[in-house]
Amino acid sequence: MRAAGAHENENCTFEDSARVANANSSARGASWRAAHRAEFAQSVAEAHEATASATVIDFLVNDDALLGPRKWLGAAVTSTGDIYGVPSHARKVLHVDPRNGTMELIGSELTMTHFKFLRGVDGKNGHCYGLPAWGEGVLKIDVETGETSMIGVGLYKQMKWQWHGGSLGSDGALYAVPCNASSVLRVCTKTEQVSFIGEDVIPKMRNKWYGGIKAPDGSIYGVPYCADSIIRIVPETQSVELLELKGAKLERDTYAWHGGILAPNGCIYCFPSHHERVMKIDTATRECTLIGRSLGEKRYKFGGGCVGPNGDAVYAFPSDYHAVLKIDTTTDEVSLVGEGLPGMLPDLLNKWQNGVLAPDGYIYGVPCDAPSVLQIDPRADSCNFLGSLGDLPDKYQGGFLDKDSGVVYCVPENAENVLRICPPGSTPNPPARDGAAHDAKPRRASPPDASDDP
Repeated sequence: MRAAGAHENENCTFEDSARVANANSSARGASWRAAHRAEFAQSVAEAHEATASATVIDFLVNDDALLGPRKWLGAAVTSTGDIYGVPSHARKVLHVDPRNGTMELIGSELTMTHFKFLRGVDGKNGHCYGLPAWGEGVLKIDVETGETSMIGVGLYKQMKWQWHGGSLGSDGALYAVPCNASSVLRVCTKTEQVSFIGEDVIPKMRNKWYGGIKAPDGSIYGVPYCADSIIRIVPETQSVELLELKGAKLERDTYAWHGGILAPNGCIYCFPSHHERVMKIDTATRECTLIGRSLGEKRYKFGGGCVGPNGDAVYAFPSDYHAVLKIDTTTDEVSLVGEGLPGMLPDLLNKWQNGVLAPDGYIYGVPCDAPSVLQIDPRADSCNFLGSLGDLPDKYQGGFLDKDSGVVYCVPENAENVLRICPPGSTPNPPARDGAAHDAKPRRASPPDASDDP
């Protein structure tokens, strides 16, 4: 799914919007799929050929946990490696325990509201948090007890896509980046007090910023999607600053960039959606510039990215684009990886979104509508396509590395399993079996036999 759902498509009809909110169909391109489904499925099947690899793709399943569409949109990961899926249409939090190879639904049952939360944050205080999208509060998850509760209930009634991503500030508070909201959401994790900042400078418009990228100086940046400026949030002063693009005019409502990533050089690189070029934010100087050559007028080009193993390159995952984007952070030049490969499926929309650098040195892209995991080899600047995952739209939303085992876990959106990517040298529990589904129900202690009662 496009991270903010149907509102991203400026041309969507009422019927398309209703389909997004109420059906198990892709957030964008649903009508196109309906008209071309058989032809499209056949062309994808003919073009897709899984690459032989030592990396194993398998699944964790739990019939009690993984039914229904649009279940979770991202997750929070704790220092112990536990993964907490943030509910969208699901009514409970998904807890994946990589150590025991189990997963379960935890906490209180939430409302039936769709798109309740978008992205999770580890509060580093024994709690994880879900940031509200259409939800009526901030979700709080107690990682010790598995209990859930709400903060600020009733403050955001009838909201849609108010905030898109966020980060934990250096002051210990959560900061959520405004998408449709007219202010930054601040949540003090110590007192659970909710406040709003920046309303005096933030424009009242839709689809303003995506992200919530924390810079080395502690400030938090939001990447412009439809806004004509870059937002900088300063936790120390609880203030907001709007930065201008240098050397070019940034127009409103252009659906410019879809998030970005902080590189080791202290710069944030923003991935083109409808814009033709990459934007670079130098967080030391606060200078925002366009870099690299034009990538054309294709819409929805890339969906998230990952820093390479040497830290001198950033790779962006193709959403509707026909190749991986490589950004050289030493020269600011851009190039394409995997261009012309049949597995890139140039006519497919919403292919991969976000990914993870694994200990084997490969980068793994999380499949949305693509029938495979994207494997990028930064050493050779080449691509492979792993697994045969079918044509289900919006399969997974977010990939997370368990540093202890070296396994990458992908949280299900429409898929009915947790996808595991097990590179060579990883130690998954249960052991990896190519294409296999493992029963991931929690192993409960058996109750004592009645005959043993005193």
